[in-house]
Amino acid sequence: MQNTSEKNPSHPSALLLRQARQSWNEIHEHRLETPRKQAKELLDEFRRGEQRAIERFNAHHPNFPKDRICLADAQSVIAREHGFPSWPKMKSGLGQVTLSDEVERIHKKLRADGKEHFVPIVTEDSLKGAILKGIQSYETLPDEVHKPYEGGMQYFEDTIKPLLLEAAEKGIWTDKGLVDIYYEQKDDRGVTYEGLGASLEMRTPGASYPGYTLAILDLWYGRF
Repeated sequence: MQNTSEKNPSHPSALLLRQARQSWNEIHEHRLETPRKQAKELLDEFRRGEQRAIERFNAHHPNFPKDRICLADAQSVIAREHGFPSWPKMKSGLGQVTLSDEVERIHKKLRADGKEHFVPIVTEDSLKGAILKGIQSYETLPDEVHKPYEGGMQYFEDTIKPLLLEAAEKGIWTDKGLVDIYYEQKDDRGVTYEGLGASLEMRTPGASYPGYTLAILDLWYGRF
């Protein structure tokens, strides 16, 4: 557990989480580009009187026929063709943060930092495995490790573990956390090793503990 506060926007974890959310938003906006384009194309086809477009409106628009067809109507059709009841519901569904989004965010950072060779290491499967292993490791720690943190295990079971299991078992990521990566580590003697490390940083303001950290990757040349 980490005694940090979401109310302090200058805290490194808070800044990292804000940056992660911005990256996820960019990923989701890119994901919406295709259905937006499809809606505009459908509207153009309908206005040209193309039969296939009229059939799509007839099949998927709840109020067709109607006097005037606009872009919102075409978006409604596209949303239903993608299995959503409405365009806002589709935007909300596609905007949900997934484990895939977090992996994509990490890959973008690795490439931006000139660490492309680490990209194959960070995958959805590797993160799922690391999270499940982390849960198991934490739950099997001896009691004396948990004693300094009053209610710490309950906090983990009630607040953190459900979020971790959603990521590992369902691929649903939480907007309360991110994977923080770093490329250097010092040992107890002050020797610096290069490589790749990663920790899962969770921020839970309002809970009994405001934050949680779980180390999930240690790959240091010459050390591990």
